[in-house]
Amino acid sequence: MTSTKELYLTCFYLLLGFTIRAQTVTDIDGNVYSTVTIGSQTWMAENLRTSRFSNGDTIGTQLGATHNDSNAIYQWAYNDDQSLVPAYGRLYSWYAAVDNRNICPAGWHVPGIEEWDALITFLGGDSTAGNLLKESGTVHWKSTDSSVTNSSGFNTRGNGFRANPQMYSGLREIAFFWTSTPFGTGGFARGYHIRLSHASSLVETGVAVGNCGSCIRCIENKTTNVNPVFGPGKIDIYPTPTHGTLYIDFPSPESGTVSIFDL
Repeated sequence: MTSTKELYLTCFYLLLGFTIRAQTVTDIDGNVYSTVTIGSQTWMAENLRTSRFSNGDTIGTQLGATHNDSNAIYQWAYNDDQSLVPAYGRLYSWYAAVDNRNICPAGWHVPGIEEWDALITFLGGDSTAGNLLKESGTVHWKSTDSSVTNSSGFNTRGNGFRANPQMYSGLREIAFFWTSTPFGTGGFARGYHIRLSHASSLVETGVAVGNCGSCIRCIENKTTNVNPVFGPGKIDIYPTPTHGTLYIDFPSPESGTVSIFDL
């Protein structure tokens, strides 16, 4: 089951109103995740950490190699270190990501490649969107530069990945996210993933064998009524919702008052 907590921030501008919802969503294990609305999509702003599907079934784990496993419905902590899970989330096989028991909280799902494409396009394209999606600083990345702003509020961290046989790599260097979109047919299942690097502003699309381990960001099933644009040509407010900095852009000189209330 899911639960939602809402923080309402109301902006008034020349007698017109705009409401931003800051939310959380809770998975079946009781893990609480911040969410962020970017364009018409609402995403988790943290990596998935659940050990169970939304129907209550346990997701298995496998400490050894899985390269001969064609139905590897598994989850892992990076390097089998559970202390890393709160900050980086769990690594899941693609089989777990697309299992029909739904790994995401009820009302949410693993996004397909087209939903990732919509996010990247909204943020200006794959050559620069990475800087808007990545957390700044060097706590969860090996390095970042001043162009990394995380202005989207997506909070991508360098979660690394699990390859076979039982090889973990890329912590604080690379972020991998599964999509629900399959690649090809026959043989071992393969799925598309999204990749971001500490050393690049690019958002890249790749393919991996389904028994490898990547992180997951869930997306809400239905589009939100929150629109980040307040009137064409008037004012842009982003990210929506926000858990820190709120940006307000005026494309041309305007007069009036903007009031923000934390209710």
